[in-house]
Amino acid sequence: RFRSDVEAVVRAHQTDWLRVRALFLSLRSEDAAREALLSIRDDGRAVEEVAREAGADLRPETFTLDGVDEGLRDRLLAARKGEWLGPFPRDDAWGLLHVEEKVLPSPSDPEIAAKAEAGLRESAAAREVDVRVSWRWTK
Repeated sequence: RFRSDVEAVVRAHQTDWLRVRALFLSLRSEDAAREALLSIRDDGRAVEEVAREAGADLRPETFTLDGVDEGLRDRLLAARKGEWLGPFPRDDAWGLLHVEEKVLPSPSDPEIAAKAEAGLRESAAAREVDVRVSWRWTK
């Protein structure tokens, strides 16, 4: 039964736990990010070359959508593999994101299974509190 409960929780969080593997390019200003995006997308320049010339940070990232800002989340859901997104503000910089891969959550993924199990434990604890605790209000 526990395994089927985990599978149900994973299905319920299909969108939240979608795993995105991407390249993130961090630039100092929105104008620099727009120029970098045009160089990559329209001029066909290599992202590594653009990053080097701009003095930008380029790094791979893997994340699930539950930790992403709602506006970017919607864009990531609609994005296809190989698509560039941005620019968007992030911390004190402007970012571009290259979608490398999107993977649906699976109960066989240890990280996803751990999230599902934690959710089940929280739900069980909340149910026990509701059943066992009686609140008394005094004036």
